[in-house]
Amino acid sequence: MKITLDYLKGIVDALYYAQTPLLGGEIEDEKEFEINAYRTAFRFEVRLTSIGNYRRAKIESDFHEIIRYRQTINVSENSDVCKLVKDIITEMEVIYKMESPEVID
Repeated sequence: MKITLDYLKGIVDALYYAQTPLLGGEIEDEKEFEINAYRTAFRFEVRLTSIGNYRRAKIESDFHEIIRYRQTINVSENSDVCKLVKDIITEMEVIYKMESPEVID
């Protein structure tokens, strides 16, 4: 079966909403976890992002700069769905196990 963007988005949505049984809990809200599927010129991508940490603002009244954690999984139309699901869950586990974001210098 060839992978389509709608099919890939379905996989991504299902995995996002299945966080608790897959990971043992939900990814913390403070991490602002996002997962999306995109079509590029020659393939598809699954992008996982979250807040890794904050860089201290130079001026005390400014907001701290967000340091994002990003992971991109490249997907072709003929990719093995089982391997793809495993790769996405593995990356979700990395984000789940990360410490809560904090301010660093």
